[in-house]
Amino acid sequence: MPQTTAARPRSPARAFVMLAALVGGAQVLAPLVAIVTAIAGALGLALVFGRGRDARVPPDDLTGLPARDALETGVAQTLDTSRPPLFAVLVADLDDFHRFNATWGRDAGDALLRSSAGRLASVLRADDLLCRLDADAFAVLIRPAPHLTVDALLAIGDRLLDALGEPVAVGQTHAYASASVGIALSTGFGSGDAARLIAAAERAMLEARAGGAGSLMLYSPVMDGGAGADADLAPDIARAFAAGEIEAWFQPQFTADGLHLTGMEALARWRHPTRGLIPPGAFLATIEALGQSERLSEAMLDQALAALAGWDAAGLGVPRVSVNLGANELRRPSLADRVETILDRHGLAPDRLVLEVLESVAAQPGDGLMLRNLARLRQIGCGLDMDDFGTGHASIAALRQFGVSRIKIARSFVTRLDADADQRAMVRAILTLGRQLGLATLAEGVETEGERAILEHLGCGEVQGFGLARPMPRAALETWLRHRPARGATATPTRLAPNAATVPSAHPAV
Repeated sequence: MPQTTAARPRSPARAFVMLAALVGGAQVLAPLVAIVTAIAGALGLALVFGRGRDARVPPDDLTGLPARDALETGVAQTLDTSRPPLFAVLVADLDDFHRFNATWGRDAGDALLRSSAGRLASVLRADDLLCRLDADAFAVLIRPAPHLTVDALLAIGDRLLDALGEPVAVGQTHAYASASVGIALSTGFGSGDAARLIAAAERAMLEARAGGAGSLMLYSPVMDGGAGADADLAPDIARAFAAGEIEAWFQPQFTADGLHLTGMEALARWRHPTRGLIPPGAFLATIEALGQSERLSEAMLDQALAALAGWDAAGLGVPRVSVNLGANELRRPSLADRVETILDRHGLAPDRLVLEVLESVAAQPGDGLMLRNLARLRQIGCGLDMDDFGTGHASIAALRQFGVSRIKIARSFVTRLDADADQRAMVRAILTLGRQLGLATLAEGVETEGERAILEHLGCGEVQGFGLARPMPRAALETWLRHRPARGATATPTRLAPNAATVPSAHPAV
């Protein structure tokens, strides 16, 4: 990465960083930066590794970093420069941070944020401006420098991903997190466009996340308006349902050896007529806030079962389909009747449908209506999965009370399973529990052949993840089903590169 040649005063924090790098390299550097950042936060100081900060902007209490106002000020000052050379804004958002908190606790989540701030600072230049945007998002102003190129900026994005992917100490063990990174170049933005440039980087980050956790995306104007704020999307919700814009995509599930297809999971996507494909994380909260979650679940059930009936008619051999249900749907008195009606509409036996319940829902205090609905669904003959198992602290009693037939091991436990003994120990314990309770097991988020092989060796029943097949719209999935090897996916799926600068194709070669 090119450096400017002019000498610049360095803060005491930067001096600590340089000393750590000289003495111990990265292993000493990141923890020390995290410590210095935490101390500064406690003292009410902002550690800004860069220039142009308005000293009146208070630092973030937890990380000691400046907040969004400082970023907007820095971007505005740079844009106001007469014909500034190329620069960029990068936004890094931790993936599934709420699940990390649910799994490890809020103190561990705070430690992760402080550590992330230090690690990001350790891989940036002296005058780049690092800020905390919100709960789990950071932003960086990469200031102009001679010969700064798009390739160099993408390399910085990769460094941020690598820094945030390092293990985090949690008590006597350690856990893994990942992030999605969006990059917006200053090209096409002028004076007065600071907020718009930052929003572009946030938009690119959402696109990166839609392509899979741990991804990198470069902003393009075609993304404009793709996710929007809740208020921007709300007026379009009713039309989206009526026009069928909110559609089910499907991710295949396999036996642990990767050879045999065992089912599909239906996942919601919004194909907006002007904003393009919108990932669920950008619109599910809006649907819930508008009281439309029941309509969404019914749409997903209907589309999933229609697809399954169509695959039966075409002889494509899909055993069953899974659909997620939220806490609100599980408390609808008419839930079981609606499920029966949709099954009858498509002429399918109830055991072809699996309904997924988040473990965090099961971990809540007992709810009579929810339990009654689940008991009724079991009586009908539907399968019940406990989704994201290991993140919600559900008790063994809850497993029995809910009557689940399969537990889905959360992605956070599968990541780097082949390289981390602690991860293997936790997964082994979950699998042992499943066997003792007579429950089937499925591991989510399998991205590498090494992870799949370890899961097979440990006795996991089924697997699902980008390393085997990505979610696909129905038409693309049917093409995939017709052209995949007769016995299913190849036994050695290849890793789909997590840092690709573009969204991968919906037609994975599996």
